[in-house]
Amino acid sequence: MYRKILKQKRHEVEKGKNRLSRGLEVLKTAAVEVDKLSTQLEENAPILAKTQVEVEATKKIIAEKTTKAEAVKSVVVVEEEEASKQAAEVKEIKDKADNELNQALPELEVAVKKVEAIEVTAFYSLKTIKKPSPSVVAVFKICCMFLLPTMKPKKQTGDAAESDPEGYWDMAKSQFLSDPKGFLRKLVEYDRDNIPDALIAKVTPLVEQDVMTEARIAAAFKDLLPVRIWVKAMIKYHAVLKIVNPMRETARVMKEKLDVVMSALAEKQRMVREINAELDDLNANGARLVAQAKKLNDDIEDCNKKLVRAEKMIGGLEGEKVRWTETVADLSKQQEMLVGDCLIAAGMMSYAGPFTADYRDDMETMWRTNIKKFGIKVTQGVTMKKVMGEPVVMRQWGVAGLPSDNLSLENGIIMFGSRRWPLMIDPQTQANKFIKNMLRLTQTVLRSSSHHIHH
Repeated sequence: MYRKILKQKRHEVEKGKNRLSRGLEVLKTAAVEVDKLSTQLEENAPILAKTQVEVEATKKIIAEKTTKAEAVKSVVVVEEEEASKQAAEVKEIKDKADNELNQALPELEVAVKKVEAIEVTAFYSLKTIKKPSPSVVAVFKICCMFLLPTMKPKKQTGDAAESDPEGYWDMAKSQFLSDPKGFLRKLVEYDRDNIPDALIAKVTPLVEQDVMTEARIAAAFKDLLPVRIWVKAMIKYHAVLKIVNPMRETARVMKEKLDVVMSALAEKQRMVREINAELDDLNANGARLVAQAKKLNDDIEDCNKKLVRAEKMIGGLEGEKVRWTETVADLSKQQEMLVGDCLIAAGMMSYAGPFTADYRDDMETMWRTNIKKFGIKVTQGVTMKKVMGEPVVMRQWGVAGLPSDNLSLENGIIMFGSRRWPLMIDPQTQANKFIKNMLRLTQTVLRSSSHHIHH
């Protein structure tokens, strides 16, 4: 019996002590958390305020930069349209000039190829002619005017003056026919893009003479026909250049202006790119600050909610904290006294059942005194009722009909705590009614008059 009671009470005391200790630990932890939350709120509040200021400042900068970027973009759009228009005009003029030039180039290329195809040996025979035909003289006169613009021919006298009065044939023999190959190379490599207008003005009437007709030249010396083609190609090419060169000049001037416009446009486009890049950085930084502010705000709201809950819990349990602390101290002291206290309770439950209330009190007093003599700790004034009685259970007994006097309560404790079936002498049927109410008529109740009683 003693070991059972000691084990039971140790378990009850330990359980109650642990439960209250955990409650006190929770309150302590909550207090620490409140301090942490308060500190966190104090730290986060100025950070949030600073972040919000930075967010507003960033938004203002972004608005200013966006306005500036839009202004530059609007100018860039207009200038891009104007530049595109000018570029199209330059291209149109250049294409027109190229088309005009392409009409003369095929004829010029044909003339150059015909000159390149002339047999050089044919010109050596020309050098031996004493009296060249007028057509031969006319062709070489024009060649001298093209290839030797700074040389003046020497007027001829005597028989030579009959066929070559101006001396162009004589100059051609010394300058061209002495080196026919060099002569033909000069024709092929002639600077056709810079022919003087005055030269064309002098040559054009000469080409229109009868002696310069294809038939007359072919009759005089057919190998000079390619040279005639070359002369006419040069005249035509010069005429085309008179149209093309102004176009080229116009295109060049427009291109220079376009380059200036494009340079300025490129600078503005660079500015737009830089502003856009800066705006991207600002927007990214702004988004980061907004997210940071939101997180801080959420953290502060969460802290406030936790703080309110924790303060409510701590405030509501402040009185319980004192009581729990005192109870834990009492339970700790009670643990030290359990060996002696349970000894009193076990003795009473085992031996005190048949005795009266006064005799039971004398037994408990005697046992407490003798236990102390053996050095066993025992609570001052401890009784079986104090050790084994549970207030809630005893109130239930009262509801079920058990009298509330100390002797009846002790009998209830002995009855329900015994390991054997108790024998109850119940002349007034109080126990009978109590048991029925408690056990709902599930037990057989023995009366003193029953024939089931054996001696």
